[in-house]
Amino acid sequence: MGKSLTGRSIVLIALIFQCFFPTAQTIGASRKGRGNSGALPDGMYFKTGSLAIDIDTNTKYQTIDGFGIFGAMDTWWGNPQGMYSDRWANQVLDDLGITIWRNEYYPPATAKSPQDADWSKQLPVVKGLVKKARDKGIDLKIILTVWSPPESMKCAISADGKSVINGQPSAQGTKGGGALCTNKYANFAQWLIDGIKMYKDIGVDVYAISPQNEPLGAVPYNSCVYTQAWYVEMLKIVGPRLKAVYPKVKIFGAEYMLEDEGGDHRQWFLNRAISNSPEALRNFDIFAMHRYFGGSVPPSTSTEAKLWSNSKTDYIDHVGRPIWMTETAGFVDSWEETGKSGALDLALAIHAALSSGHASGWVWWQGSELSGISKYNLMKGVEQRSKRYYVSKNFYHFIRPGARMVKVQADKGSGIFASAYLRQGTRTLTTVLINTSSQGKTIRLDGANVPHSFNLYETTAKEDCLAKGTVSRESVFLPAKSVVTLVGRTTLAKHSTAIYK
Repeated sequence: MGKSLTGRSIVLIALIFQCFFPTAQTIGASRKGRGNSGALPDGMYFKTGSLAIDIDTNTKYQTIDGFGIFGAMDTWWGNPQGMYSDRWANQVLDDLGITIWRNEYYPPATAKSPQDADWSKQLPVVKGLVKKARDKGIDLKIILTVWSPPESMKCAISADGKSVINGQPSAQGTKGGGALCTNKYANFAQWLIDGIKMYKDIGVDVYAISPQNEPLGAVPYNSCVYTQAWYVEMLKIVGPRLKAVYPKVKIFGAEYMLEDEGGDHRQWFLNRAISNSPEALRNFDIFAMHRYFGGSVPPSTSTEAKLWSNSKTDYIDHVGRPIWMTETAGFVDSWEETGKSGALDLALAIHAALSSGHASGWVWWQGSELSGISKYNLMKGVEQRSKRYYVSKNFYHFIRPGARMVKVQADKGSGIFASAYLRQGTRTLTTVLINTSSQGKTIRLDGANVPHSFNLYETTAKEDCLAKGTVSRESVFLPAKSVVTLVGRTTLAKHSTAIYK
Protein backbone atom coordinates (compact mmCIF):
# COMPACT_ATOMS: atom_id res chain seq x y z
CA MET A 1 0.00 0.00 0.00
CA GLY A 2 2.33 2.74 -1.14
CA LYS A 3 5.51 0.95 0.07
CA SER A 4 8.20 -0.03 -2.46
CA LEU A 5 8.49 -3.77 -3.35
CA THR A 6 11.43 -5.66 -1.89
CA GLY A 7 13.57 -8.00 -4.04
CA ARG A 8 11.99 -10.99 -2.30
CA SER A 9 8.48 -9.71 -3.17
CA ILE A 10 9.43 -9.26 -6.82
CA VAL A 11 10.70 -12.85 -7.06
CA LEU A 12 7.50 -14.13 -5.43
CA ILE A 13 5.31 -12.20 -7.88
CA ALA A 14 7.36 -13.53 -10.80
CA LEU A 15 6.85 -17.11 -9.64
CA ILE A 16 3.10 -16.58 -9.28
CA PHE A 17 2.97 -15.00 -12.75
CA GLN A 18 4.80 -17.98 -14.24
CA CYS A 19 2.34 -20.42 -12.66
CA PHE A 20 -0.68 -18.75 -14.21
CA PHE A 21 0.87 -17.52 -17.47
CA PRO A 22 3.48 -20.09 -18.50
CA THR A 23 5.98 -19.38 -21.23
CA ALA A 24 6.37 -21.51 -24.32
CA GLN A 25 9.38 -23.24 -22.73
CA THR A 26 7.38 -24.07 -19.60
CA ILE A 27 4.50 -25.45 -21.68
CA GLY A 28 6.85 -27.62 -23.71
CA ALA A 29 8.62 -28.97 -20.62
CA SER A 30 5.28 -29.73 -18.94
CA ARG A 31 4.05 -31.71 -21.95
CA LYS A 32 7.27 -33.67 -22.28
CA GLY A 33 7.01 -34.83 -18.71
CA ARG A 34 3.27 -35.50 -18.53
CA GLY A 35 2.21 -36.60 -22.04
CA ASN A 36 -1.49 -36.08 -22.87
CA SER A 37 -2.39 -35.76 -19.21
CA GLY A 38 -0.33 -32.59 -19.10
CA ALA A 39 -2.38 -30.82 -21.77
CA LEU A 40 -3.63 -27.42 -20.76
CA PRO A 41 -7.31 -26.52 -20.36
CA ASP A 42 -9.17 -25.35 -23.47
CA GLY A 43 -8.24 -21.81 -24.42
CA MET A 44 -4.76 -21.83 -22.83
CA TYR A 45 -2.44 -22.48 -25.76
CA PHE A 46 0.77 -20.89 -26.83
CA LYS A 47 -0.01 -19.42 -30.25
CA THR A 48 2.51 -20.51 -32.86
CA GLY A 49 2.72 -19.39 -36.47
CA SER A 50 0.42 -22.23 -37.60
CA LEU A 51 -2.97 -21.77 -39.26
CA ALA A 52 -5.97 -22.06 -36.97
CA ILE A 53 -8.96 -24.31 -37.73
CA ASP A 54 -11.81 -23.49 -35.35
CA ILE A 55 -14.24 -26.32 -34.52
CA ASP A 56 -17.53 -25.59 -32.77
CA THR A 57 -18.86 -28.94 -31.53
CA ASN A 58 -21.98 -27.27 -30.15
CA THR A 59 -23.21 -26.22 -33.60
CA LYS A 60 -24.41 -29.40 -35.31
CA TYR A 61 -25.75 -30.02 -38.79
CA GLN A 62 -26.82 -33.18 -40.67
CA THR A 63 -26.63 -36.68 -39.24
CA ILE A 64 -24.54 -38.97 -41.42
CA ASP A 65 -26.44 -41.97 -42.83
CA GLY A 66 -23.38 -43.56 -44.38
CA PHE A 67 -21.08 -44.08 -47.34
CA GLY A 68 -21.17 -46.89 -49.86
CA ILE A 69 -20.77 -48.55 -53.23
CA PHE A 70 -22.91 -50.23 -55.87
CA GLY A 71 -22.84 -53.87 -56.86
CA ALA A 72 -20.92 -57.07 -56.38
CA MET A 73 -17.24 -58.02 -56.61
CA ASP A 74 -17.66 -57.84 -60.40
CA THR A 75 -20.21 -56.19 -62.68
CA TRP A 76 -23.56 -57.97 -62.77
CA TRP A 77 -23.04 -58.98 -66.39
CA GLY A 78 -19.94 -60.92 -65.37
CA ASN A 79 -19.48 -64.60 -64.52
CA PRO A 80 -21.69 -65.70 -61.58
CA GLN A 81 -18.67 -67.32 -59.91
CA GLY A 82 -16.96 -63.93 -59.72
CA MET A 83 -19.73 -62.07 -57.91
CA TYR A 84 -18.79 -62.72 -54.27
CA SER A 85 -16.07 -63.82 -51.88
CA ASP A 86 -15.73 -63.45 -48.11
CA ARG A 87 -12.43 -61.69 -48.73
CA TRP A 88 -14.18 -59.05 -50.84
CA ALA A 89 -16.87 -58.56 -48.20
CA ASN A 90 -14.24 -58.17 -45.48
CA GLN A 91 -12.37 -55.69 -47.67
CA VAL A 92 -15.28 -53.34 -48.33
CA LEU A 93 -16.71 -53.58 -44.81
CA ASP A 94 -13.58 -53.58 -42.61
CA ASP A 95 -11.09 -51.59 -44.65
CA LEU A 96 -12.99 -49.29 -46.99
CA GLY A 97 -15.74 -48.98 -44.40
CA ILE A 98 -18.98 -49.04 -46.40
CA THR A 99 -22.25 -48.69 -44.49
CA ILE A 100 -24.53 -48.38 -47.56
CA TRP A 101 -24.82 -50.96 -50.36
CA ARG A 102 -26.78 -50.08 -53.51
CA ASN A 103 -28.17 -52.70 -55.87
CA GLU A 104 -30.30 -52.84 -59.00
CA TYR A 105 -33.76 -54.36 -58.79
CA TYR A 106 -33.91 -56.15 -62.13
CA PRO A 107 -37.11 -56.66 -64.16
CA PRO A 108 -37.86 -60.16 -65.47
CA ALA A 109 -35.91 -61.19 -68.56
CA THR A 110 -37.78 -61.67 -71.85
CA ALA A 111 -36.73 -62.44 -75.42
CA LYS A 112 -36.83 -58.73 -76.20
CA SER A 113 -35.34 -57.67 -72.86
CA PRO A 114 -32.52 -59.98 -71.68
CA GLN A 115 -31.08 -58.99 -68.28
CA ASP A 116 -27.59 -58.90 -66.77
CA ALA A 117 -28.77 -60.56 -63.58
CA ASP A 118 -31.74 -61.93 -61.69
CA TRP A 119 -32.47 -62.66 -58.05
CA SER A 120 -30.78 -66.06 -58.17
CA LYS A 121 -27.54 -64.41 -59.35
CA GLN A 122 -27.75 -61.64 -56.74
CA LEU A 123 -28.84 -63.82 -53.84
CA PRO A 124 -25.40 -65.19 -52.81
CA VAL A 125 -23.97 -61.64 -52.79
CA VAL A 126 -26.80 -60.28 -50.66
CA LYS A 127 -26.64 -63.16 -48.19
CA GLY A 128 -22.86 -63.14 -47.91
CA LEU A 129 -22.44 -59.38 -47.54
CA VAL A 130 -25.27 -58.98 -45.05
CA LYS A 131 -24.05 -61.91 -42.93
CA LYS A 132 -20.54 -60.46 -42.79
CA ALA A 133 -21.92 -57.04 -41.84
CA ARG A 134 -24.03 -58.53 -39.05
CA ASP A 135 -21.13 -60.59 -37.73
CA LYS A 136 -19.08 -57.39 -37.51
CA GLY A 137 -21.88 -55.39 -35.86
CA ILE A 138 -22.27 -53.10 -38.88
CA ASP A 139 -25.78 -51.84 -39.62
CA LEU A 140 -25.48 -52.01 -43.41
CA LYS A 141 -28.16 -50.04 -45.25
CA ILE A 142 -29.41 -51.89 -48.35
CA ILE A 143 -30.82 -49.53 -50.97
CA LEU A 144 -32.39 -50.55 -54.29
CA THR A 145 -32.78 -48.69 -57.57
CA VAL A 146 -35.01 -49.55 -60.53
CA TRP A 147 -33.47 -49.02 -63.97
CA SER A 148 -36.66 -50.10 -65.75
CA PRO A 149 -40.08 -51.47 -64.86
CA PRO A 150 -40.94 -54.89 -66.31
CA GLU A 151 -41.46 -54.95 -70.07
CA SER A 152 -45.18 -55.65 -69.55
CA MET A 153 -45.54 -52.24 -67.88
CA LYS A 154 -43.66 -50.22 -70.52
CA CYS A 155 -45.39 -48.11 -73.19
CA ALA A 156 -44.32 -45.94 -76.10
CA ILE A 157 -44.02 -42.16 -75.90
CA SER A 158 -45.64 -39.83 -78.41
CA ALA A 159 -43.45 -38.22 -81.06
CA ASP A 160 -43.62 -34.86 -79.30
CA GLY A 161 -42.57 -36.46 -75.99
CA LYS A 162 -45.57 -35.08 -74.15
CA SER A 163 -47.71 -38.16 -73.57
CA VAL A 164 -47.55 -41.88 -72.90
CA ILE A 165 -49.37 -44.06 -75.42
CA ASN A 166 -51.07 -46.65 -73.23
CA GLY A 167 -51.59 -49.93 -75.07
CA GLN A 168 -48.61 -49.44 -77.39
CA PRO A 169 -45.61 -51.39 -76.03
CA SER A 170 -42.25 -49.69 -75.82
CA ALA A 171 -40.30 -50.72 -78.92
CA GLN A 172 -37.21 -51.96 -77.05
CA GLY A 173 -38.90 -53.36 -73.97
CA THR A 174 -36.90 -52.49 -70.85
CA LYS A 175 -34.09 -50.91 -72.94
CA GLY A 176 -33.78 -47.62 -74.78
CA GLY A 177 -36.20 -45.53 -72.79
CA GLY A 178 -39.93 -45.80 -73.23
CA ALA A 179 -42.21 -44.93 -70.32
CA LEU A 180 -44.13 -46.54 -67.51
CA CYS A 181 -47.69 -46.93 -68.76
CA THR A 182 -49.83 -44.44 -66.88
CA ASN A 183 -52.49 -47.12 -66.34
CA LYS A 184 -49.91 -49.44 -64.74
CA TYR A 185 -48.91 -47.35 -61.71
CA ALA A 186 -50.68 -49.69 -59.29
CA ASN A 187 -49.05 -52.73 -60.92
CA PHE A 188 -45.68 -51.03 -60.63
CA ALA A 189 -46.27 -50.36 -56.93
CA GLN A 190 -47.00 -54.03 -56.37
CA TRP A 191 -43.85 -55.02 -58.27
CA LEU A 192 -41.77 -52.79 -55.96
CA ILE A 193 -43.45 -54.38 -52.95
CA ASP A 194 -42.65 -57.83 -54.33
CA GLY A 195 -39.00 -56.84 -54.71
CA ILE A 196 -38.72 -55.67 -51.12
CA LYS A 197 -40.38 -58.91 -50.03
CA MET A 198 -37.67 -60.98 -51.78
CA TYR A 199 -35.15 -59.43 -49.39
CA LYS A 200 -37.54 -59.69 -46.44
CA ASP A 201 -38.00 -63.41 -47.08
CA ILE A 202 -34.27 -64.02 -46.48
CA GLY A 203 -34.26 -61.85 -43.35
CA VAL A 204 -32.94 -58.65 -44.94
CA ASP A 205 -34.70 -55.32 -44.45
CA VAL A 206 -34.41 -52.96 -47.40
CA TYR A 207 -33.61 -49.48 -46.11
CA ALA A 208 -34.70 -47.46 -49.15
CA ILE A 209 -35.84 -47.83 -52.76
CA SER A 210 -35.72 -45.53 -55.78
CA PRO A 211 -38.44 -46.06 -58.42
CA GLN A 212 -36.21 -44.95 -61.31
CA ASN A 213 -32.56 -44.41 -62.14
CA GLU A 214 -31.88 -41.16 -64.07
CA PRO A 215 -35.46 -40.66 -65.28
CA LEU A 216 -34.66 -38.34 -68.19
CA GLY A 217 -32.27 -40.70 -69.96
CA ALA A 218 -33.41 -42.88 -72.89
CA VAL A 219 -30.23 -44.97 -72.98
CA PRO A 220 -29.50 -48.34 -74.66
CA TYR A 221 -29.52 -50.28 -71.39
CA ASN A 222 -32.42 -50.65 -68.93
CA SER A 223 -34.09 -47.24 -68.71
CA CYS A 224 -37.41 -45.47 -68.47
CA VAL A 225 -38.28 -41.85 -69.20
CA TYR A 226 -40.38 -39.60 -66.95
CA THR A 227 -41.36 -35.98 -67.35
CA GLN A 228 -41.82 -33.90 -64.21
CA ALA A 229 -45.58 -34.56 -64.32
CA TRP A 230 -45.27 -38.32 -64.91
CA TYR A 231 -42.80 -38.78 -62.07
CA VAL A 232 -44.98 -36.86 -59.62
CA GLU A 233 -48.13 -38.74 -60.62
CA MET A 234 -46.29 -42.05 -60.24
CA LEU A 235 -45.18 -41.07 -56.70
CA LYS A 236 -48.72 -40.07 -55.74
CA ILE A 237 -49.94 -43.62 -56.42
CA VAL A 238 -46.86 -45.70 -55.65
CA GLY A 239 -45.90 -43.92 -52.42
CA PRO A 240 -49.03 -44.65 -50.35
CA ARG A 241 -49.30 -48.23 -51.62
CA LEU A 242 -45.70 -49.07 -50.81
CA LYS A 243 -45.79 -47.37 -47.41
CA ALA A 244 -48.99 -49.22 -46.49
CA VAL A 245 -47.07 -52.50 -46.68
CA TYR A 246 -43.55 -51.31 -45.73
CA PRO A 247 -43.91 -48.07 -43.79
CA LYS A 248 -40.25 -48.02 -42.71
CA VAL A 249 -38.80 -48.36 -46.22
CA LYS A 250 -37.72 -44.96 -47.46
CA ILE A 251 -38.42 -43.74 -50.99
CA PHE A 252 -35.60 -41.78 -52.59
CA GLY A 253 -35.07 -40.06 -55.94
CA ALA A 254 -35.06 -38.64 -58.47
CA GLU A 255 -31.46 -39.81 -58.99
CA TYR A 256 -30.76 -37.34 -61.76
CA MET A 257 -27.72 -35.14 -62.36
CA LEU A 258 -26.55 -32.67 -59.73
CA GLU A 259 -25.59 -30.11 -62.36
CA ASP A 260 -29.27 -30.02 -63.45
CA GLU A 261 -31.07 -30.61 -60.15
CA GLY A 262 -28.86 -28.07 -58.35
CA GLY A 263 -28.13 -25.73 -61.25
CA ASP A 264 -29.56 -22.39 -62.31
CA HIS A 265 -32.38 -24.04 -64.29
CA ARG A 266 -33.37 -26.58 -61.66
CA GLN A 267 -37.04 -25.52 -61.81
CA TRP A 268 -37.31 -27.66 -64.97
CA PHE A 269 -36.08 -30.84 -63.33
CA LEU A 270 -37.57 -33.60 -61.23
CA ASN A 271 -36.61 -32.76 -57.66
CA ARG A 272 -38.26 -29.35 -57.94
CA ALA A 273 -41.47 -30.99 -59.17
CA ILE A 274 -41.44 -33.40 -56.23
CA SER A 275 -40.88 -30.59 -53.75
CA ASN A 276 -43.77 -28.59 -55.24
CA SER A 277 -46.26 -31.44 -54.78
CA PRO A 278 -47.39 -31.93 -51.16
CA GLU A 279 -49.13 -35.16 -52.15
CA ALA A 280 -46.02 -36.65 -53.77
CA LEU A 281 -43.78 -35.35 -51.01
CA ARG A 282 -45.91 -36.93 -48.28
CA ASN A 283 -44.40 -40.38 -48.85
CA PHE A 284 -41.03 -39.24 -50.21
CA ASP A 285 -38.02 -39.41 -47.90
CA ILE A 286 -34.64 -38.60 -49.50
CA PHE A 287 -33.57 -36.42 -52.42
CA ALA A 288 -30.80 -38.15 -54.37
CA MET A 289 -28.31 -36.80 -56.90
CA HIS A 290 -25.93 -38.31 -59.46
CA ARG A 291 -22.73 -36.71 -60.73
CA TYR A 292 -20.24 -37.87 -63.36
CA PHE A 293 -16.91 -36.38 -64.35
CA GLY A 294 -15.55 -37.22 -67.77
CA GLY A 295 -11.96 -36.96 -66.64
CA SER A 296 -11.23 -34.11 -69.06
CA VAL A 297 -12.03 -31.11 -66.87
CA PRO A 298 -11.31 -31.06 -63.12
CA PRO A 299 -14.35 -30.06 -61.06
CA SER A 300 -14.32 -26.49 -59.84
CA THR A 301 -14.62 -26.39 -56.06
CA SER A 302 -16.70 -23.22 -56.29
CA THR A 303 -19.05 -24.81 -58.84
CA GLU A 304 -19.52 -27.93 -56.75
CA ALA A 305 -20.12 -25.83 -53.65
CA LYS A 306 -22.77 -23.77 -55.46
CA LEU A 307 -24.61 -26.82 -56.84
CA TRP A 308 -24.70 -28.44 -53.41
CA SER A 309 -25.58 -25.20 -51.63
CA ASN A 310 -28.54 -24.68 -54.00
CA SER A 311 -29.70 -28.22 -53.28
CA LYS A 312 -29.39 -27.71 -49.55
CA THR A 313 -31.46 -24.52 -49.74
CA ASP A 314 -34.18 -26.10 -51.87
CA TYR A 315 -34.52 -29.54 -50.33
CA ILE A 316 -33.14 -29.48 -46.79
CA ASP A 317 -33.98 -25.94 -45.72
CA HIS A 318 -37.28 -25.45 -47.59
CA VAL A 319 -38.65 -29.00 -47.77
CA GLY A 320 -37.04 -30.68 -44.79
CA ARG A 321 -35.69 -33.78 -46.51
CA PRO A 322 -32.09 -35.06 -46.48
CA ILE A 323 -29.89 -35.26 -49.60
CA TRP A 324 -27.73 -38.14 -50.78
CA MET A 325 -25.30 -38.68 -53.60
CA THR A 326 -26.26 -42.15 -54.84
CA GLU A 327 -24.02 -42.52 -57.91
CA THR A 328 -20.80 -40.86 -58.96
CA ALA A 329 -17.70 -41.80 -60.94
CA GLY A 330 -15.46 -40.59 -63.76
CA PHE A 331 -12.38 -39.62 -61.76
CA VAL A 332 -9.20 -41.02 -63.28
CA ASP A 333 -6.92 -43.16 -61.17
CA SER A 334 -4.17 -40.64 -60.60
CA TRP A 335 -3.55 -38.35 -57.68
CA GLU A 336 -3.48 -35.16 -59.67
CA GLU A 337 -3.20 -34.90 -63.45
CA THR A 338 -3.25 -31.74 -65.54
CA GLY A 339 -6.60 -31.27 -67.25
CA LYS A 340 -8.24 -34.30 -65.63
CA SER A 341 -10.27 -35.14 -62.53
CA GLY A 342 -8.19 -37.30 -60.20
CA ALA A 343 -8.31 -38.68 -56.68
CA LEU A 344 -7.63 -35.34 -55.01
CA ASP A 345 -10.57 -33.89 -56.95
CA LEU A 346 -12.76 -36.71 -55.61
CA ALA A 347 -11.87 -35.67 -52.06
CA LEU A 348 -12.94 -32.11 -52.86
CA ALA A 349 -16.19 -33.35 -54.42
CA ILE A 350 -17.06 -35.36 -51.30
CA HIS A 351 -16.16 -32.36 -49.15
CA ALA A 352 -18.45 -30.09 -51.19
CA ALA A 353 -21.37 -32.49 -50.80
CA LEU A 354 -20.93 -32.77 -47.05
CA SER A 355 -19.99 -29.18 -46.23
CA SER A 356 -21.95 -27.11 -48.75
CA GLY A 357 -24.85 -29.49 -49.37
CA HIS A 358 -25.07 -31.04 -45.92
CA ALA A 359 -25.45 -34.37 -47.71
CA SER A 360 -25.90 -37.27 -45.32
CA GLY A 361 -25.10 -40.11 -47.72
CA TRP A 362 -22.52 -40.69 -50.46
CA VAL A 363 -22.39 -43.75 -52.75
CA TRP A 364 -19.78 -44.46 -55.41
CA TRP A 365 -20.78 -46.31 -58.58
CA GLN A 366 -19.24 -49.76 -59.14
CA GLY A 367 -17.24 -50.86 -56.12
CA SER A 368 -15.03 -53.34 -57.93
CA GLU A 369 -14.50 -55.16 -61.23
CA LEU A 370 -12.37 -58.19 -61.99
CA SER A 371 -11.14 -56.83 -65.33
CA GLY A 372 -9.09 -54.02 -63.83
CA ILE A 373 -9.09 -50.50 -62.45
CA SER A 374 -11.07 -47.92 -64.39
CA LYS A 375 -12.51 -44.48 -63.67
CA TYR A 376 -15.80 -46.21 -62.82
CA ASN A 377 -14.63 -48.52 -60.02
CA LEU A 378 -12.53 -48.34 -56.87
CA MET A 379 -10.99 -51.83 -56.86
CA LYS A 380 -9.89 -54.68 -59.10
CA GLY A 381 -11.58 -57.47 -57.18
CA VAL A 382 -9.61 -57.63 -53.95
CA GLU A 383 -6.21 -57.61 -55.62
CA GLN A 384 -5.75 -53.93 -56.40
CA ARG A 385 -7.06 -50.71 -54.89
CA SER A 386 -7.10 -47.33 -56.62
CA LYS A 387 -6.05 -43.96 -55.24
CA ARG A 388 -9.75 -43.10 -55.25
CA TYR A 389 -10.31 -46.07 -52.94
CA TYR A 390 -7.95 -44.57 -50.37
CA VAL A 391 -9.42 -41.06 -50.68
CA SER A 392 -12.86 -42.59 -50.13
CA LYS A 393 -11.51 -44.50 -47.13
CA ASN A 394 -10.44 -41.20 -45.54
CA PHE A 395 -14.17 -40.45 -45.31
CA TYR A 396 -15.92 -43.86 -45.33
CA HIS A 397 -13.87 -45.66 -42.69
CA PHE A 398 -13.81 -42.89 -40.10
CA ILE A 399 -17.08 -40.94 -40.44
CA ARG A 400 -19.59 -43.45 -39.13
CA PRO A 401 -23.41 -43.44 -39.28
CA GLY A 402 -24.94 -41.33 -36.56
CA ALA A 403 -22.12 -38.80 -36.53
CA ARG A 404 -23.18 -35.15 -36.79
CA MET A 405 -21.28 -32.68 -38.91
CA VAL A 406 -20.28 -29.72 -36.76
CA LYS A 407 -19.29 -26.16 -37.57
CA VAL A 408 -15.76 -25.57 -38.83
CA GLN A 409 -14.08 -22.32 -39.76
CA ALA A 410 -10.86 -22.19 -41.77
CA ASP A 411 -8.98 -19.41 -43.53
CA LYS A 412 -10.46 -19.39 -47.05
CA GLY A 413 -7.19 -18.21 -48.52
CA SER A 414 -5.14 -21.03 -47.01
CA GLY A 415 -5.98 -23.68 -49.60
CA ILE A 416 -7.22 -25.93 -46.80
CA PHE A 417 -10.72 -27.43 -46.82
CA ALA A 418 -11.91 -28.81 -43.49
CA SER A 419 -14.95 -30.59 -42.08
CA ALA A 420 -15.57 -32.28 -38.72
CA TYR A 421 -18.01 -34.90 -37.40
CA LEU A 422 -18.98 -35.64 -33.81
CA ARG A 423 -20.24 -39.09 -32.95
CA GLN A 424 -22.10 -38.61 -29.70
CA GLY A 425 -22.27 -42.24 -28.61
CA THR A 426 -18.50 -42.75 -28.64
CA ARG A 427 -17.54 -39.09 -28.12
CA THR A 428 -15.39 -39.36 -31.23
CA LEU A 429 -14.47 -36.30 -33.27
CA THR A 430 -13.35 -37.00 -36.84
CA THR A 431 -11.85 -34.17 -38.87
CA VAL A 432 -11.05 -34.40 -42.59
CA LEU A 433 -8.54 -31.88 -43.91
CA ILE A 434 -7.65 -31.37 -47.58
CA ASN A 435 -4.57 -29.34 -48.39
CA THR A 436 -4.79 -28.21 -52.02
CA SER A 437 -1.69 -26.05 -51.71
CA SER A 438 1.62 -27.02 -53.33
CA GLN A 439 3.25 -26.46 -49.94
CA GLY A 440 2.97 -28.42 -46.72
CA LYS A 441 1.20 -26.54 -43.93
CA THR A 442 0.98 -26.80 -40.17
CA ILE A 443 -2.44 -26.22 -38.63
CA ARG A 444 -3.80 -25.90 -35.10
CA LEU A 445 -7.28 -27.08 -34.08
CA ASP A 446 -9.07 -24.75 -31.69
CA GLY A 447 -12.38 -25.06 -29.87
CA ALA A 448 -14.03 -26.29 -26.71
CA ASN A 449 -14.25 -30.09 -26.42
CA VAL A 450 -11.78 -30.59 -29.26
CA PRO A 451 -9.46 -33.51 -28.37
CA HIS A 452 -5.94 -32.64 -27.30
CA SER A 453 -4.51 -35.37 -29.56
CA PHE A 454 -5.59 -37.29 -32.64
CA ASN A 455 -4.72 -40.43 -34.58
CA LEU A 456 -3.68 -39.26 -38.06
CA TYR A 457 -4.32 -41.03 -41.39
CA GLU A 458 -2.71 -39.57 -44.50
CA THR A 459 -3.31 -39.97 -48.23
CA THR A 460 -0.99 -38.33 -50.74
CA ALA A 461 0.40 -39.18 -54.16
CA LYS A 462 2.71 -41.62 -52.33
CA GLU A 463 0.78 -42.58 -49.17
CA ASP A 464 -2.42 -44.67 -49.07
CA CYS A 465 -4.48 -43.66 -46.01
CA LEU A 466 -1.41 -44.45 -43.94
CA ALA A 467 -1.64 -44.42 -40.14
CA LYS A 468 0.96 -41.87 -39.02
CA GLY A 469 0.53 -42.16 -35.26
CA THR A 470 -0.66 -39.61 -32.70
CA VAL A 471 -0.38 -35.86 -33.12
CA SER A 472 -1.15 -32.90 -30.88
CA ARG A 473 -4.05 -30.70 -31.87
CA GLU A 474 -1.70 -27.72 -31.69
CA SER A 475 0.60 -28.86 -34.47
CA VAL A 476 -0.84 -30.97 -37.28
CA PHE A 477 1.26 -31.10 -40.43
CA LEU A 478 -0.59 -31.41 -43.75
CA PRO A 479 1.68 -32.38 -46.65
CA ALA A 480 1.25 -30.57 -49.94
CA LYS A 481 -1.71 -31.89 -51.97
CA SER A 482 -2.93 -34.23 -49.25
CA VAL A 483 -6.03 -35.63 -47.58
CA VAL A 484 -5.64 -36.11 -43.82
CA THR A 485 -8.15 -37.63 -41.40
CA LEU A 486 -7.85 -37.02 -37.67
CA VAL A 487 -9.71 -39.16 -35.14
CA GLY A 488 -9.76 -38.36 -31.43
CA ARG A 489 -11.76 -38.51 -28.23
CA THR A 490 -13.54 -35.39 -27.13
CA THR A 491 -13.16 -33.97 -23.64
CA LEU A 492 -16.84 -34.55 -22.95
CA ALA A 493 -18.38 -37.01 -20.48
CA LYS A 494 -17.73 -40.74 -20.15
CA HIS A 495 -18.04 -42.63 -23.41
CA SER A 496 -17.92 -46.06 -25.04
CA THR A 497 -14.58 -47.62 -25.96
CA ALA A 498 -15.46 -48.36 -29.61
CA ILE A 499 -14.33 -45.60 -31.97
CA TYR A 500 -14.94 -47.01 -35.44
CA LYS A 501 -17.69 -49.65 -35.19
